[in-house]
Amino acid sequence: ADALSARLETVEVGSSVQLSVARGFARFSDDVDRLKGWLAGAGVPDGVTMDADLRWIVTLQLARLGAIGAADIDAELRRDSSSEGIVHATRCRAALPTAEAKDRAWAQITTDADLANYELYAACEGFWHPAQTELTAPYVDRYFAEIAGTDKLRSGWVVARSALLAFPRYAISEHVVDRGSDLAADESVAAGIRRSVADGVDDLKRALAVRSAFAG
Repeated sequence: ADALSARLETVEVGSSVQLSVARGFARFSDDVDRLKGWLAGAGVPDGVTMDADLRWIVTLQLARLGAIGAADIDAELRRDSSSEGIVHATRCRAALPTAEAKDRAWAQITTDADLANYELYAACEGFWHPAQTELTAPYVDRYFAEIAGTDKLRSGWVVARSALLAFPRYAISEHVVDRGSDLAADESVAAGIRRSVADGVDDLKRALAVRSAFAG
């Protein structure tokens, strides 16, 4: 965030690079006042337009930081009530660092058969965050206990895709690798879910190997 903030001071005004840097800054910054200022139209770098996409990126980061609530997300949705806006709002609500928000998002992921596909993906994407590992810790084992059941709710590509997006990718531990390996080997589980879990396990193994190689 510091590097991107500094780059904003030197990048060509109005360029595509400036927009990329601004988006990157919004994704990583914990400067709540500055991000809220952008939404209010204050302090936005010259040449950067606060279009719907950038507003949702800022809103998502503020949600992750716990700096806004559901009412603020609803207000942003009223500004952009398009189908894309609905998806963005779903992702933001799932990202809120509260027990209520996580319970609601988890229910959408594991029990809501009527949720639109892109809203389902957004709930999965917003659910996990490396700064929220303590809050989401109880859901790690729940994932392995409950994700196989989503095959009864949905069909086709959606089952595998949502299983991959909902994988607890920030819970980097041997325990999670073991749970995932067991599930991936369980032939009673739908093949698409098993493949997605195996992909998630492979990523965790790589992360553990990196941590082992560079420990300390």
